[in-house]
Amino acid sequence: MAKPKTVDTVAALTAKLKQAKGGDLTKSESALVKKYDDIVAESNREDALLNLPKGIYCKLSGRQQKVVDEQAVRYGIAIDGAKIDLYQVLKKFHDILAEWGPTINELQGAEGSLRTEKLRREIELLERRSKSIELDIKNKQDEFIDRNTLRVRMEWLANKLRMVSEQLGKRFGSEAQILLNHSLSQIEEQM
Repeated sequence: MAKPKTVDTVAALTAKLKQAKGGDLTKSESALVKKYDDIVAESNREDALLNLPKGIYCKLSGRQQKVVDEQAVRYGIAIDGAKIDLYQVLKKFHDILAEWGPTINELQGAEGSLRTEKLRREIELLERRSKSIELDIKNKQDEFIDRNTLRVRMEWLANKLRMVSEQLGKRFGSEAQILLNHSLSQIEEQM
């Protein structure tokens, strides 16, 4: 902390009283009142920082009092009283950062690496699945016969069956031949 400023308090208060009564201040009195007001304001700020009410600290930290009290115990920070010395708390906070900051950075870096590795593995898995699906599709396509080829082959089969039908007709009668020819006609219509 800076060296405390001093001022002739009696003279400063006498000048302030003169001003309050409507009197004009000299340059030296105005400077004395300004210096006195600055010292009082600094003293008030210092007192506020050394004795910060816990409710205000909780608002500043964005944490509930229960959480603040738990952190006081867990990390050894003096934030569990009714009044809080903000200088002491900030010093402890920065001591913790100095001690644990490198570890936190390493962990964050490791976490990023782990996420990257996980994503890389997921991409590899998806690529393998994609290749497997492509192979399945290719294999199934190889098994398919285009319609024209199928039609030509079915017509060939139908002609062969008609020849068989004629032979059946000669051997078992025309009724067997008619029945087989009728079935073959229905098959052709379906193609």
